[in-house]
Amino acid sequence: MSLNDSNKFYATIAQYYEYIFPLKEMKLRFAKEHITSNSNVLDVGCATGAFSIALSEHCQDIKAFDLSEDMIEIAKSKLNSKVGFAIGNMLEIERDYSEKKFDVITCFGNTLVHLLSEKKIQSFLKQTHQLLSKDGVLLLQILNYDYILDNNVNALPKIDNEQICFKRVYEFKEDNRLIDFNTELIVKDENKIVKNSSLLYAIRPFELKNLLVEAGFLRVEMYSSFKKDRLDNKKLPLVIQAFRNN
Repeated sequence: MSLNDSNKFYATIAQYYEYIFPLKEMKLRFAKEHITSNSNVLDVGCATGAFSIALSEHCQDIKAFDLSEDMIEIAKSKLNSKVGFAIGNMLEIERDYSEKKFDVITCFGNTLVHLLSEKKIQSFLKQTHQLLSKDGVLLLQILNYDYILDNNVNALPKIDNEQICFKRVYEFKEDNRLIDFNTELIVKDENKIVKNSSLLYAIRPFELKNLLVEAGFLRVEMYSSFKKDRLDNKKLPLVIQAFRNN
């Protein structure tokens, strides 16, 4: 499955995305630790733009992109002049954003593992390193695939609120590196069910850390939450700060 297939996946849930994944204050607070009023920021995989718009209140300039045309259409409809929203590909960011250096690059929401090989992830990380300023930082958030693979986790916690119910099931391929991510979205007011599937690449924390070091990052810190709880392979989240310099 290609990035275009991932694009189709998110096209079907774009209008409900903020019901499924509302903006969390802890995520915003984590990013703000690295941002000043003079910061230039790039938000990778920005979805419908809620996080990018919130960050724009705290930095000098922010660019944000997503592969999904539907997501970007919603983001642009919010008419926020502070954020430069665009359709873009994670593997082409050095080409698309080479005109300036960024102080902070964010890539949250398990976006990274839509790149379906270690080689592609490595390419993305090297490009982010090139785009960062001398003292810049890359902020990542994915799931902890040590926890998922070692415990054969085949379902993620259900998201259930007044608007939607979102069920997520993992089906492991033979080599346990590629995972079929199968979802069922129930839109309660519309009595509508949307089923979907997308491939993910299960990269373990130590593998990702090695790739970050190979890409040139001199300090890599890993946590189990946006509150910077100590990395724990019995917990689902994985949050990373990768610094270009010490």
